[in-house]
Amino acid sequence: MKQKLISILVPLVLVLGFLFWWFSANQVLKRRSADIIDCVRMEQGTGRIERAFKAENLRDLIDENITVVYPQMESTFSHRLH
Repeated sequence: MKQKLISILVPLVLVLGFLFWWFSANQVLKRRSADIIDCVRMEQGTGRIERAFKAENLRDLIDENITVVYPQMESTFSHRLH
């Protein structure tokens, strides 16, 4: 009985562990980022049809409303008037 229970629980725990890892925020972000980079990267001489397909895929990966927030930092840029 214990052998049967162990043979069921071990694969179940392994599958659950894999699913928790696969759907963790870090892994999802890595996969999404890689997909976005693949859509944006275009080699020289990419045809119009291939660009259209990549744009369609990119539209599916990006939200309609994007907000970019830059952290505040001191500017090291200086400009001198003549």
